[in-house]
Amino acid sequence: MTQFATMLAALDFREAVASGNDNEIMTYIHNLAVQGGQLLAQEWDTELLLPTDSFGAMVDVRVPCTNKTLMSDLPKRLLSEYSTYVPMYSWDNGGSWDEPKWYARVSAQIFNDLDDFQFLANAVKKMLSL
Repeated sequence: MTQFATMLAALDFREAVASGNDNEIMTYIHNLAVQGGQLLAQEWDTELLLPTDSFGAMVDVRVPCTNKTLMSDLPKRLLSEYSTYVPMYSWDNGGSWDEPKWYARVSAQIFNDLDDFQFLANAVKKMLSL
């Protein structure tokens, strides 16, 4: 029932931020994913998984840690300590690296801005003692 109660507010929000123009919304969230992903990669001294023309509103950024125990616990800690959920996963590229690399999969939304990406960058740096 909640979804029906919020539908008009969601449509009003969409109208207010982009005059109901879905292309404008998609452009905003793609550009935010690109800029936010680059910000995270710079703050963490890492890189994006894919070129910026290869994703829409979700960006995968390497996290500067290969400790499986620490990385497996990081999403839970972000949620409990910062009320922020960010999925993280490891990828070993078919064994061509000494250790798997870990990535954060960050979704840009219309209600986000670069400050949200900076918040995440700072939280992860603090948790990893960077």
